This record gives sequence, structure tokens and C-alpha cells, in this order.
Amino acid sequence: MLRRLLNTEHSNFCLFQKQALQEFYKGVYNNHNNNSYTSGIFEIIKRNPKKRLFRVNFIPQYFNLVIKDNSNLKKTRLNSVEKGFLVNLKNYTNVNSYMLSQFSAKSRTKIRSNLKRLELCFNITYKFYYGSISKKDYEFLFKNLETLINTRFLEINKEHQALKNWKQYRNNVYDMVLNKSASIFVIYDDDKPIDICISYHFENITINHIRSFDIDYSKFRLGYLDIYKQLEWSFEKGFEIFDLGMGKLRYKEEWCNEIYTFNHHIIFNRRKVLNYLLLVP
Repeated sequence: MLRRLLNTEHSNFCLFQKQALQEFYKGVYNNHNNNSYTSGIFEIIKRNPKKRLFRVNFIPQYFNLVIKDNSNLKKTRLNSVEKGFLVNLKNYTNVNSYMLSQFSAKSRTKIRSNLKRLELCFNITYKFYYGSISKKDYEFLFKNLETLINTRFLEINKEHQALKNWKQYRNNVYDMVLNKSASIFVIYDDDKPIDICISYHFENITINHIRSFDIDYSKFRLGYLDIYKQLEWSFEKGFEIFDLGMGKLRYKEEWCNEIYTFNHHIIFNRRKVLNYLLLVP
């Protein structure tokens, strides 16, 4: 009822996927490194002037978004029931020191054993595309990633949310890889991609957004091996946060050392909203 009366506009937090920020925010504060970023470095998302209430969904709790000083708008915050899972690397020197604190000796041995077995059985190489990728390689990897997702999710009888916006991802990620706001990690068996991950980057943060693997290699637990390799790379590049994103899954619970709550912001002009409600018969 309230949404109908107030003519609400919904949008998602777009900093990672579009390097964009809604126009009523003056900047972003990163709670993990205490850095502030003004809205001038982002693409600005204009609000619909016909709307009276604005909702921005799924803002990671480690970001604080501040309303512009000269605005008549007010902000209220709602907590989401959805949780986010992240790996905070700040107090560790490398992936092995992190695993030492996060996993039992048995689990660490199993991950390394699977990695060694995979490399002994096949001609395995690892490749990060970050700042450079040919259009041919890009199209090849996106086509293979779509196939891997369809095959894997058909097996478990679930729908992958990314496929609903696949054309948008395919159009956007290429330029993002070139400007280092995204990367593509691939595990190859010879020239065959058997594990592909797309991540977004902002300052010291990586969001591991889309990932899938070849189910024919399931016994090697590629999902654990690709995180291991991506964390190894994150240390090399100076990233401190590796965000596994939304959704409670076993691998996220095992790898993460922080669980956070997503925020939703309701943005409104308090006077106009109250006036409108008073006029509604």
C-alpha cells in the first residue's frame, strides 16, 4: 500500500557493476580502509523526478553512503535478511597464512592434495585477465562460461540469476577488464576452460560475482581451488577484501572470516511525503 501511495523507485547499489552512484549521495566511505570517495569519481544515476520515494537495495555493510549536504532528502536504513560473506585479508601475509587460521590441518591438506592431483592429471594453467584481454578471448570465455553455468545448474535443477541479465554482463565486462574494474580468472586444461570466474574491483575490494566450473572435474573441487588461486592473486595485487557475495552456501561459510548484513536505504523528502499522505483520500 505504501509503495503504491508513495510511487516508489527501486534500484540496486551499482558501484561495483557500473562504477555508478545515485545522484543524492555525495560520496562513499569504506569502513575497511577508512577511505572516502566523492561522487565525482562515479557515473551519476539520475533519479526520476516523478517519484516520491527512492529505495537503494543491497548496499554492503562495509560502505557508508552519505546524503548531499544541500539536499532536502532524508535517509533511513533497513537491514536485509540476506547475509554477505567475505574474506578479510588485512591481517595476513599470504594465502597460506590465511588458511592456517581458517581451516583445520585436514582441510588444508585436502585442498592442496586436490590441487596437486589436478595438476598431475592434466596440463593445467591459470590465467587472470586484468587490464588486458583480446576480444576473441573474451567472447570465447563468455560463451564457455554460459555453457558451464547451464550444464551445472541443469544438473542441480536450479536457475542461475546472472543468466537473466547475461546480455548486459557480456556487453559491459569487456571494458571493465580493460580498465581494471573487473577481472576474469580461468583454469585451463590445455586450451579448454574448466573453471571461469568474473570479479569486480573497487579500491582494495574484490567482489567474486559470477563463477562456474566443468562438472566433469567435480572430484577435484574446483570451486575451492579457484578461491585458493584468487586469494593468492589478491595478496599479490594488494586487495584486502575478497567478497563472496550474498547467499548462504557451504563453501562461503568455510572460506569467509566475516559475515555482514546488507542495507537498504529509503531516501525521501520528508515534507513532501507527509504532505502527499495527508492529501490522499
